[in-house]
Formats: sequence, structure tokens, C-alpha cells
Amino acid sequence: IKNKNQKISKLKSFLLRAPSKLKQAIRFELALMYFENKDYENAKKIWNNIFKNTKDLDIKVISSLGKEKCLVFEGKYKESLKILNNLKKEKGYSQILWMEIAKVAEEAGNLREALWAYKELKSNTQDMDPNKIYYIYKIAQIEAKLKKI
Repeated sequence: IKNKNQKISKLKSFLLRAPSKLKQAIRFELALMYFENKDYENAKKIWNNIFKNTKDLDIKVISSLGKEKCLVFEGKYKESLKILNNLKKEKGYSQILWMEIAKVAEEAGNLREALWAYKELKSNTQDMDPNKIYYIYKIAQIEAKLKKI
């Protein structure tokens, strides 16, 4: 297939007649292709569809994060943070979620939420982990910004 739009069109067509066992895989591919094309609106629709068509918690989390990433690229940080905060209750994803919350909250100018997330990352990271230094740096940086407010 020569270009992405052709591939998207063929995948959409195949999705309509594909066996049910293949539909989620096709949806994942479509969501990623829309995202790569910066067609965030259609990517979000597909991520929502993936979410609705599964009972698997991991797939629900992944599809929520896919939609959240589209919102970030659209500059819709508040909506993105809402999704991330709804996911906080899911076990096994805390490190990923705290990091994403920290980045998005900081980008949105929500320094207190970013600070909280970086503190969570720091307190849940082993001392020898090289990321811990970065978290300490970000905490100090954000605390300095908050003192100026």
C-alpha cells in the first residue's frame, strides 16, 4: 500500500468484515495510523471504540492512554489530566501514570499537581535508580517556581 491514507481506507474496509478475533488488532493499527497522521479526532474515536469493545483492564488502560495522548497533542491538558486521574486507581500502572500526570500538569501550568506527581515518583523509586535524580531536580525546579507565585 503506497500511502497511509490508502492503508487506513483498506483497514477500515477490512474492519467491517473481519473476524471478531481480529477487530481489536485492526482498531489498534487504525488508531496508531490516525495518530501518526495527526488526525487526533479519528484516533480518539478508535481508542474509544477499543475501550468499549473489551473487558480486559490492560486494554482499557492502554486505550485510555492512547486517547489521553491525542488530547495532549491537541493541547487539551485539562481533559487529558481528567483521564489520567481516573486511571490512578488502576494497580500496576502508577509509575507510568505519575510520569504522564507530572508532564501534562506541568505543561498545563498546574504546578501543584505536577509537584505531587514528581514526589510520588521520587518516593516510589529506589535510591540507585538514575531517574531519582531527575525527579529530585524537577521537584526543586517546581518548588522554586511556586515560591515565585
